[in-house]
Amino acid sequence: MSKHVFLELTFVKFLRQPEKDDWHGFLKSQFFTSRWKKLRIQLDLSYYYYLKALELNPNDAYAKKGIAWIIFSYEKNPEEALRILDAITENYSSPDYYLLKAEIADYMGSEEIQAKNLDLYFKSVFFFSCCYRCI
Repeated sequence: MSKHVFLELTFVKFLRQPEKDDWHGFLKSQFFTSRWKKLRIQLDLSYYYYLKALELNPNDAYAKKGIAWIIFSYEKNPEEALRILDAITENYSSPDYYLLKAEIADYMGSEEIQAKNLDLYFKSVFFFSCCYRCI
């Protein structure tokens, strides 16, 4: 038996048999189900390692930002993500935090918070670029 035939038989045994005229839809659904499972596993691993990083260093702003992004993008909880980002920006200043907060505010439909954070973003980018030129 050739390698190709063996792989084909294994593939057919692995999958449940679809309707004869629906192979395309069946394979497409298997592909996307598999992709979502992989995505969920990757998100769970990321979340786990961000929590591990916070155990080692409770002030790790990068880990907190990663958790906020997962909460916003996957769990669709923008209020909690903004709360985490607000806690980060009390002690740590970086332009990308303001940009992320503006994106979350846009998703929530809060133009006031979005404008405030975009303004802070542009001010901090200007400040960092001026400091960089002085060096």
